Amino acid sequence: MPEQLQFGFIFQDFNLLSALTALENVSIVAELAGTKGGAARKKAAELLSDLGLAGRLTFLPEKLSGGEKQRVAIARALVNNPTLILADEPTANLDSRIGHEIMRLLRRIANEHPAPGGQRGAGGRSVVIVSHDQRIKDIADRVLWLEDGQFKEMVTMAVDPVCGMSVERENAFHVSWNGVDYYFCAKGCRDEFANDAEKYLAGKESSPQ
Repeated sequence: MPEQLQFGFIFQDFNLLSALTALENVSIVAELAGTKGGAARKKAAELLSDLGLAGRLTFLPEKLSGGEKQRVAIARALVNNPTLILADEPTANLDSRIGHEIMRLLRRIANEHPAPGGQRGAGGRSVVIVSHDQRIKDIADRVLWLEDGQFKEMVTMAVDPVCGMSVERENAFHVSWNGVDYYFCAKGCRDEFANDAEKYLAGKESSPQ
């Protein structure tokens, strides 16, 4: 009988239990999956320590920073050794610096954290992130854009220099300016750009969009 696929989930709003410590928030998930109390606490403590929270094990969520809460939530998602981790807007409630750290942490988890079977770097764990955060492009192996119920590869997308919207190159309005191609979500944006291109290109390098 094939091994069941295990899921871990990271919530946008952390969803930690306010009456439980960081250690208890993680160990209770292991206990619910059948791990005995002592073993569950040991496993939770090791995970939290690996994520830089060794000094926060006995802290309640209200005493933790946003980045620390998210790392507890990540440990909770990992504690039962899932094959697939689903993360819903994991940086939405974090400032820019901490958000970038969390993104890189999720990549490290996918690449280095022991996958089911205990081997690091074996490619046995995947992290799927749903996010509006553009920083995802810095750490993801693959980025898909969801539009009108269909997934599209980000490599086919361009950024409208007028409104900042991501658009699909093949279906976008298009203008060539000084040998560089620019793409637009609508005729209005294209016309605005054509009327005063320097306004939208000020401070930007002349590279394909």
